[in-house]
Amino acid sequence: SSCLCSCKDGWHGASCLPLEVPDTVVPPLPERAVEGDTSCVINRTLKNLALNMWKTHHCYVDVTFSGVGAALTFSLNRMPLHLPINITLTGCRFREGAVLQFVGGAETAVSAGVVIRVSQTVMRSSVVAFMRALPQHCDIAITEIDAVQTFEVELPGTVSKTLSVLLLKNVVLSASTLLFSNVKAYTTSRDAFGLYSIGTLTLVGGSSFYAQYCSFDRYTHLFYLYRLSVSDHSVFALLNNTMPYGVSLLYQHQVFNVSDHSVLRVVGNSGSVSYAICNDDLWTVERSSWLDWRDNDVEVGAMFHDTVSAFVSIDGSSVVTLTGCKMGSTGLSVSLLSQADAGYRFVAGCLMVAGRVLTTAAELERSGITNVTTVAVCGECTKDGDCFAPLTTVTIDCKCQCAAGGHGDVC
Repeated sequence: SSCLCSCKDGWHGASCLPLEVPDTVVPPLPERAVEGDTSCVINRTLKNLALNMWKTHHCYVDVTFSGVGAALTFSLNRMPLHLPINITLTGCRFREGAVLQFVGGAETAVSAGVVIRVSQTVMRSSVVAFMRALPQHCDIAITEIDAVQTFEVELPGTVSKTLSVLLLKNVVLSASTLLFSNVKAYTTSRDAFGLYSIGTLTLVGGSSFYAQYCSFDRYTHLFYLYRLSVSDHSVFALLNNTMPYGVSLLYQHQVFNVSDHSVLRVVGNSGSVSYAICNDDLWTVERSSWLDWRDNDVEVGAMFHDTVSAFVSIDGSSVVTLTGCKMGSTGLSVSLLSQADAGYRFVAGCLMVAGRVLTTAAELERSGITNVTTVAVCGECTKDGDCFAPLTTVTIDCKCQCAAGGHGDVC
């Protein structure tokens, strides 16, 4: 037949290749077996632990990790992410420089879901760290932490040192949640940050970061961030936290961007701090997004650090809310808004400044709050000022009624 090759001497096989072709088909290597052990490590003291990453369950109960260099490291991208992963630590202790860290990859990996629960944990000069892009569909909760910090913690394999309870380093959350809640922390050192984000913290694909109901005593900043990008229906929120003493609740070192139906909330926080918000660069809010600054109490401190330049750029589809806060001064010597496109909404009012409630546009302007589109009335709620308007149908008795896709108390 014309489709059959007739080989010269030294050539082999149906295609006359220059080497012999085996007649049998070599089967593929079997898929690596995933360890299915769901048992827990209980009541032990460890310094270093060589973890088997190729398993679906990791559980530690009443375990102590102690000493500089002691690390419990979960390399998430080395796990069998095609299966659901569950990591649980309950009642554990991290002491004298020990580190609990979760490491992702250069890019977001596809996953069937990763659940991480760290609760009822004691930390003494130790840190919880997340690094790089975490897999999709992470559900992370760090709750009920009792922390005291007296010296900087060195992260294994890096030159980084930190004096914080939670460290984020170039973290990307995609279709994921990270909750940091009910943490009580105290430091004896200067220049400590309760939460510290190095590089860029990126929230995409409907992700959320919540820090709520935490107390940080004698920390310089509650949350110090270099850069923040919140986009694609994502939420960043600091809610109901306290700082008995400090410089700021939120320190922004570089650019913040909130876009594409996303929300940045600083709501219900309190403390004897110099400023609620310190900013070194521009905040941009665009494409139907919301900056929600409500009900914060900084006592005699200022709401904003005076940078002598406006720092919020807002497009015509987005909203800024500044209501219900108590402060010694606004801290503003220039307008808050550096750029405002036609159609923007700035809801402000019911602010107590130096013991006096500001209720009119003229009073707000005398305290540096200009370009307000709606003056909020104390005790009254509006769809634009108290809810995420794009996903809210109406407010009834100060409760937001959510449209499809809206969730929680403010949709």
